[in-house]
Amino acid sequence: MNTGSNMVVVLPKGDYGSLGLSTLRRLQEQLIDLANYFRHQPITLDFSMVQRMGAALLSTLIELHWVLKRRNQQLTVRGLNPYQEGLFRVTHIDQLVTIL
Repeated sequence: MNTGSNMVVVLPKGDYGSLGLSTLRRLQEQLIDLANYFRHQPITLDFSMVQRMGAALLSTLIELHWVLKRRNQQLTVRGLNPYQEGLFRVTHIDQLVTIL
């Protein structure tokens, strides 16, 4: 969803804690493709439908952050539940991305 000045990507409902690496790699490629298309806009990932997430998804987000940072694009996340927000803080990902 393009909100004008910001591209919002709602991650589909699912369990991201058990996705295989190839699936996560495809997700990352799709997110980078979107970032390429909306090159001059910040990207917001909406986690409100994500039931569970694991280290591999966090790694994917970190890689996406660095791709966007090199291009001066900002990555924001929203819709985290308290457990997910805790993961972002414990792993210090909250220092890389903006959490709404």
